[in-house]
Amino acid sequence: MLSVLHVLSSLSLGGAERVALDLARFQRKQNIDAQILSFGHEDDFLVESVRFSKVPFHIDSDDTIRIRRYMRLLRLIRKFDVLHIHSRGAFKFIGPLFLLLRMSGVRIIYTRHGLLADKTLDLKILYRLLRPFISYVTFVTERGKEVFSLNHSWNPEKLLVVHNGIELPVNASEKAGSRPIRFGSVGRMERVKSQLSLLDAVKLLDEIPADEKAPLVLRFFGEGPLESELKAKSGEIKDTKIEFCGQQPDLEKLYREIDVLVVVSESEGLSMAILEAMSRGIPVIATDVGGNPTLVRNKETGILLKEQDSRSISDAIVWFLKNPAMIEIYGKNARSIVGAEFSLESTHEKYLESYKAR
Repeated sequence: MLSVLHVLSSLSLGGAERVALDLARFQRKQNIDAQILSFGHEDDFLVESVRFSKVPFHIDSDDTIRIRRYMRLLRLIRKFDVLHIHSRGAFKFIGPLFLLLRMSGVRIIYTRHGLLADKTLDLKILYRLLRPFISYVTFVTERGKEVFSLNHSWNPEKLLVVHNGIELPVNASEKAGSRPIRFGSVGRMERVKSQLSLLDAVKLLDEIPADEKAPLVLRFFGEGPLESELKAKSGEIKDTKIEFCGQQPDLEKLYREIDVLVVVSESEGLSMAILEAMSRGIPVIATDVGGNPTLVRNKETGILLKEQDSRSISDAIVWFLKNPAMIEIYGKNARSIVGAEFSLESTHEKYLESYKAR
């Protein structure tokens, strides 16, 4: 039986973490011994989800002498055929073990989930030193591969694009009906996600006369360093109901509370939030960055914003308020595209090729 160890810096809520968990869970159904190793803590948000999924996992926190910790990790990782690393922090930490792991026959796959160029001197040196021991570097978007290739000398045959995939839920989202349209933001509250711009966009709606404006609700799902600033800014908005719902582990419940997802990040890989929403028949407003245009096809599955300013976001929200029937139409298109092009089975098959290829 093929065995794979997926490695993460933590099991906090994030796209890479969800991808690794979903992939491990699917692989186990395919008779692969897939397990997870986290360098985080027992109280990380996704730990309970991993337990519930019955995927075996290991947590190795920084609480011992470094050499003893490396010896412990060597004993664990050598039990697996494939080491699949999903985060830069984990890559940097395990890197010194790569030579010994390859000598033991362990194949090393490194997935870059984001778009950062990794141009810091320490990473450039590390990539150059560790390149001979890595079987493949994979990327969730073509753009991610392009950025990496421009900044690091690497055999192009060892660089692969594997899109994130998702299992299609049984049920799509409920129709909006006569209630207010519910716009939602799902993700960590930090600068790169630009939720402040979303609030600026909603504030612009205050300029519209009340008798000309359809009612709406804006819901934030997530936590992070900007939460208090976002809550303070939301108090400046008069006419829109804004709710902060915290982190919601039940994805079905979360997406039942949203009619249109809004993702206005400055940078994205292949957003799991967008995939999750589209798979449930929810259209998306998104900025034209990273992998977003791969998923959000303008005036087909949502609205793709060429400009990242608050006025463009506001105009997109108003468009859906004026055209509520398009929520269902775009949602059906979105669900169909995810089912046809971004299945978890397809993602698994492509990774399986990299695990076995010589």
